[in-house]
Amino acid sequence: MRVRITENQLRKIISELILESSMSAKEIYQKHYKDISEDVFTKIVSADIVTSNLERDKLGGYAKWLLKIYAMGNLKLEDLYKAKEYIPTFHKLSKSNKLQQKDINLYKKLSDMYVAIKPYLEGGEATSKGDEIRKIKHEGADKLYEDAKFIFLHIKTWEAAKYYGKNTEWCTASNDDRSYFDHYNSEGELYIIIDKTQNRKYQFYFEDEEIGQFMDENDSEVSQPILSNIGATEGLKNFLKEFNPQYYLELQFELAVDHNDKFLVKIDGKSAYLDKEYNRLTPFYDSITGPLGGGVYRVRNGEKNGFLDSKYNIIVPIEYKFYSLGGAVYSKEPNSDKDYLVVGNDNKWGYMETMNGRFLIEPKYDYLSSIGVEPLIFMARLNNRWGLVDSNGKILVPLVFDDKWGLMRSKEYQKYDPDN
Repeated sequence: MRVRITENQLRKIISELILESSMSAKEIYQKHYKDISEDVFTKIVSADIVTSNLERDKLGGYAKWLLKIYAMGNLKLEDLYKAKEYIPTFHKLSKSNKLQQKDINLYKKLSDMYVAIKPYLEGGEATSKGDEIRKIKHEGADKLYEDAKFIFLHIKTWEAAKYYGKNTEWCTASNDDRSYFDHYNSEGELYIIIDKTQNRKYQFYFEDEEIGQFMDENDSEVSQPILSNIGATEGLKNFLKEFNPQYYLELQFELAVDHNDKFLVKIDGKSAYLDKEYNRLTPFYDSITGPLGGGVYRVRNGEKNGFLDSKYNIIVPIEYKFYSLGGAVYSKEPNSDKDYLVVGNDNKWGYMETMNGRFLIEPKYDYLSSIGVEPLIFMARLNNRWGLVDSNGKILVPLVFDDKWGLMRSKEYQKYDPDN
């Protein structure tokens, strides 16, 4: 069926085309597209990188086509990156008469355009975006690890940062300004982890062997412990152990400190020691401190304290609210079984040998403290009366003094500590 137009209609059409060619993009927007927000209009027109240029007030045919299919409900804004990939190839193939249908306005959606150009992309008859992408993947990024869930990439170029950072809020993936990528890339190695199953992306870099930032696709910081929070597979964890142990420790734990022959690590507020093969030497405790006198370690869960020996075996059960470690400063042999521990529960104090956890004085005193002499002698208080006991609990000076100053001035006390 042919459509006939009169000479006057043809003149009117030509006149409108001439008039529109002299209009700015903003004027065209006001005349034809004011039902679309200016922000959306700008995004759509910017996807036409062949015939449009808003900075020069140029609105080309591909931009008008995109605006049309958007108004028809056939274009999602999130797919505009595809337009930037498809349109240059379509344009080149159209100019070289390789397309069966060259009129862009006969295509109803981007997928129709893709179907038209796909044979040429696969056959290599156009300088396709696919070739460029393959080059980016090969030269701009190293795929260091992949399993069924994750891909781990080292990003080396701005082009790769843009490609793998597509549909994220990362400044390093900016199409307009590469200075952000250059800045972070100069600070340290830049990496991207892609979760294929959840369609999630994470970007991070290391500066001076420490994590600079670890961000999700919304550019929000991922909280520690990172590997746990992103659902890392055992395969990814094992890769990181081999690839860079420091990376693994910082991503796996909230805190990781190298203690020469072991690591002190912290996760979910609890601490433990790992050996250099990342095997646990201790359970996770609320805190762990050491080595202290005699090579022991103090551990705490809640309000209760206990002690481990130098091989991380429990020698003092985690049962005591109070403790005072000594002996090494008083013993002639710092690692001898004379190292002692004054411990207390419910305000009752006793004395045990640290290396075997055996009580020599049961916790019954209100106060117990060494007076700093050899052999060990303790100042003790019970029911507000002061005296001296030896390390086996034998009373040396009866607990009859009203305060410790009266005890220390007594002849009985001077007998055991003449230098006081």
